[in-house]
Amino acid sequence: MFRYLCNQKAALLTAILLMAAGVLTLCFPESWYPQETEWQLTAEKEITGIHGGLSGLTWNPDSRTLFAVTDHPSS
Repeated sequence: MFRYLCNQKAALLTAILLMAAGVLTLCFPESWYPQETEWQLTAEKEITGIHGGLSGLTWNPDSRTLFAVTDHPSS
């Protein structure tokens, strides 16, 4: 058994590295992802149906809807 494991050093090393990466991912979740507030887009072209100046677009992941942010009061 020991001799078989010694012959599989590359597989063992790979398995250990994958397990360590999994543990680190569980210990530090989403530490490298930007916050949702930073996911805003800007548009420089005119979009029909939007009155006033367009200051940006924002994505709502819950409703899967793209909202326009304008400086024109809603009516």
